[in-house]
Amino acid sequence: MMAERLLMDRYHLYPEVWFHLGGYRAFQFQGRIYILIPMKDVHGNGLPKKQEIATFLTAQGVNGIAHVQPTNDGDLTVRSEEEEFCLLVMPSLKGNGETKGAQLPNLKVANELAFFHQGGKLYVQNHEQPFDLPWKSYWIRRLEQMENWYLHLREQSNPSEMDQLVLLTYPYVMGVSENAIQCIQDCLLDHGKESINQGMTTTHWRFHEQTWFIVQQHWMFYKLTTDFSVDHFTRDLSEWIRDHWEKNAWEKDKWNVVQSFLSDYQQIQPLAMLDWKLLLARLMFPVSFFQCVETYYESKDEGKRELMKKRLLHWITTSKERENRIGELLQMGEQFVNFPLSFPYWVKTSLNQTSLFR
Repeated sequence: MMAERLLMDRYHLYPEVWFHLGGYRAFQFQGRIYILIPMKDVHGNGLPKKQEIATFLTAQGVNGIAHVQPTNDGDLTVRSEEEEFCLLVMPSLKGNGETKGAQLPNLKVANELAFFHQGGKLYVQNHEQPFDLPWKSYWIRRLEQMENWYLHLREQSNPSEMDQLVLLTYPYVMGVSENAIQCIQDCLLDHGKESINQGMTTTHWRFHEQTWFIVQQHWMFYKLTTDFSVDHFTRDLSEWIRDHWEKNAWEKDKWNVVQSFLSDYQQIQPLAMLDWKLLLARLMFPVSFFQCVETYYESKDEGKRELMKKRLLHWITTSKERENRIGELLQMGEQFVNFPLSFPYWVKTSLNQTSLFR
């Protein structure tokens, strides 16, 4: 096995048992667990930056962080004939040092995430320059690219089924996207960059229910350094909620799950009025539509293209329910801050009037 030879040659590690962990190949050697992460799955900041974040958080007492294991030559990645990957080493569980985070019997991901964000705020204060929230410019760029593709599809004489879906949904997507972009602009005008910067912390590229995992008999959440990024903390909250909604579309109690998640988080770190606005804006922006369409047209794999088409259909058919959930979150936020959130009237009405199927 090529990976096994590289591990022996570059790391002087000799796998004893191979298994899968968190969707990745892993092995055990001398009582430690190592995970192979393909670099194609690593997004955002480079590995040196991610490792810097991990080292700082560990020093702050954040538990369960799997660090990048350098090679014997100090390299952070290695390349086989097949792909480039990095190696993470799980933390040793020896010792009884105090750590921050949820422990048994009350192991809740939202509590642990709040502790993670608290540790990360100090990192941002010590290492980051004043930060301009990139969401607005990024969303505008994606919307402009999609509009160009929409205009291209309108010129097609024989559009495919996927082409027709995009042509049908783009006007709706444009309206919802512009709502989300306007919400960010209002946050900047009403609260200023300084207030937004107060929420900057260490986050994840995409935080969802499987981002952290628990090894049997090791009752703590394990966190992969390769997932780390820097952004406003509501990024993680919104991505977790979005993922839960999309994977549990027809669960009757999914609203209760989201409500409990946010309530648990706020036991450690309450959300201010600005935070609720940013959370709602991220959930309003239809990122799932963009991901489905972009992946479909970029891929040559028919299986993947068919999967993206099915996901887009699912996204379309659940648009009304998704809008209702955002409306419920708006009400929840107003209850927590005990004050009406200053969303423009046209945003509130759009949550009840712009569904594709009414």
